[in-house]
Amino acid sequence: MTTSAQPPVVFYVISSDAVKLRSEYVLLEKSVQASELQQKLTKGDYLPQLGIGATGYYLDPFLKGQKGDFNGLLYASLSIPITDWWGANTK
Repeated sequence: MTTSAQPPVVFYVISSDAVKLRSEYVLLEKSVQASELQQKLTKGDYLPQLGIGATGYYLDPFLKGQKGDFNGLLYASLSIPITDWWGANTK
């Protein structure tokens, strides 16, 4: 039984590529991304929020000769967080 040895060039990996393949590096990159997203969420808490909506319904009468009735409602809500604006100035 004979085995042939391969030259070292076959196993050579560029160090910058090898670092990016390590699980520790990948986890660190994910941690950095998570912290950036957390900062965006925190800044979003200090922004004004606007909500709008509409609803409606039609009442069809049971008795003949009567006219149906439509009712509708539009609504809006505005929330401006002014009590903690200075907290949003963190970078």
